[in-house]
Amino acid sequence: MECGNNSPLLNAKMSNFHGVYLLCSIENNKSVRGTYIGYTVLPGRRILQHNRFKKGGAHKTAKYAPWDMILCVHNFPNRTAGLRFEWAWQNPKISVRLKMYDWQKKKTDNGVQYQIRVLERMLNTAPWNKLPLTVQWLRSEYKLPLVPPLHMPIALGPIEDQSEMGESEEADGTCSICFVCKASVLKDTSIYCVHNQCIFHLICLAEKWVSSTDLLPVSGTCPQCNSPQLWGEMSHYYQPMWTLVGAGIKTTEQSRRRQKQCIPNGTTWLQTSIEGFDPEENSVSLHGAYKDKKITYDYLIVALGLEIRFDKVNGLTETLGKNGVCSNYGAGNADYTWEVLSAVKGGDLLFTFPNGPIKCAGAPQKIMYLADAHLRKAGVRRNCSLTYHTALPAIFGVPKYASVLSSLARKKGCGVETKSNLVEVDGEKKEAVFENLETGEYSTHTFDMLHVGPPCAPLPVYATSPLADSAGWVDVNKHTLQHNKYENVFAIGDCNSCPTGKTAAKVAAESGVLYENIQKLMKGEKLSGSYNGYTSCPLTVGDNKLVLAEFGYDGAILETFPFNQANPMWLTYFLKKEVMPPLYWHGLIKGTWRGPGVFRKLAHLGTV
Repeated sequence: MECGNNSPLLNAKMSNFHGVYLLCSIENNKSVRGTYIGYTVLPGRRILQHNRFKKGGAHKTAKYAPWDMILCVHNFPNRTAGLRFEWAWQNPKISVRLKMYDWQKKKTDNGVQYQIRVLERMLNTAPWNKLPLTVQWLRSEYKLPLVPPLHMPIALGPIEDQSEMGESEEADGTCSICFVCKASVLKDTSIYCVHNQCIFHLICLAEKWVSSTDLLPVSGTCPQCNSPQLWGEMSHYYQPMWTLVGAGIKTTEQSRRRQKQCIPNGTTWLQTSIEGFDPEENSVSLHGAYKDKKITYDYLIVALGLEIRFDKVNGLTETLGKNGVCSNYGAGNADYTWEVLSAVKGGDLLFTFPNGPIKCAGAPQKIMYLADAHLRKAGVRRNCSLTYHTALPAIFGVPKYASVLSSLARKKGCGVETKSNLVEVDGEKKEAVFENLETGEYSTHTFDMLHVGPPCAPLPVYATSPLADSAGWVDVNKHTLQHNKYENVFAIGDCNSCPTGKTAAKVAAESGVLYENIQKLMKGEKLSGSYNGYTSCPLTVGDNKLVLAEFGYDGAILETFPFNQANPMWLTYFLKKEVMPPLYWHGLIKGTWRGPGVFRKLAHLGTV
């Protein structure tokens, strides 16, 4: 223990410093009692007080002295934020934002391991997951695995005076300085300006770019180099994880990677967006720094996705993210879903499915089942009414799975209203207006929580181009994925006109067909790859179980495993939660995962 004037903690000359620290008793570190959590503005002085070299140490720490200060979380915006964090860390079992979790100390945990487990959950829970905090290990011998949000750096060593650092100076060889708040930020987990490598905390840049009319940042100018760019160029998300984020099982940061990490080697990345298509001239026009320039092509693959249209529901954009109105669609939105759900003690919870196209058609009802499971665990389910409003004539579009899901909803006591379309929301009154698509009548329902599955639509950039069909989607042959007019154009994913569910599973299956057919076209041969409409909806139904719906065109069942996947199972839930995310990051976006077709044939002896 270093507790004299040579302590590395005393290297800090504090300027507006607010930190919450963890102490570990040197002689009694087996239990939680051998740890202590406190708030300080001067960590160097505080450890001297706890070890009785200076007056002022907490009475609670006298019995277990001497102490090591092993970790400090700092960069809180003010004293109040630091003290609230301190109290919640000390009292996770009664904190409103933490008490729903299991805080029973594991037999294998020592005191430090338990406190770090609590800390990791806190850092990934709203509102703390939004703060530009730094997690600093002060003593390397105590360091344990810890996964905070990506914008929070993990540092090792003394806490330096950040006010005296230069803008590009590194704190400890692994950190740089955020150009907005001037605090340390870990290079590998930061967000960068895509033009000049200016570095920022994720939340700092988001606050600079978000406008009063946008729920999330869309575009902006780099605060350091003044170059214009799009938010989407900086981050890439595994969106299927957001259902689990909304249920408090995963965090938004676990679904995020830097966009640069997702670009394949050997690819020229033009960091801008498409402004228009001219397939007659084999060219595309670009936006931003490339404006008024055209890029010509020999072959074009359109993979632009679709857009979420919260604005198609009257009043929704004004109240989304407050008044109990939430959605798991959109980066960051699912955090508020969990914030609302975790605070529910009773009342009416409504879940909606829109009239028209939607990405991941299972997501609007998945969160209902997960909410049901959470409320039962919290002991308040009997005080709550859960209702699923769907614009479809059934709970799900494929009869085999609809039958099972209807039965599950009844068993769980969840109401299902079919042909019921959300048309208006009044957040302040907590009222939602639905249209009965069969009778044309309108009804108003009060709510305490409203989760919205939003309408979706094709992006204007291709919907208004020569590539689009009458509905606005890129017009392709549903089997070859080749454009119906321009033979050197293909489209993949949500943007194409294939009449099947818009999911990541669809992209995976299409990618294999596209790979085969574009090579055939280049060789002047007949296209042989044929897409069968395969898509998948992994429907989480609570209790760590999942219905794995896999189907193709016209609802044809295309299940991978040689058992009935309509039955809720823990195995398929494990696949969804633990296997599919790395499969996406290391397989799908790298071009090596082309869907489960091969495994399906093996499992069914070539009959499917």
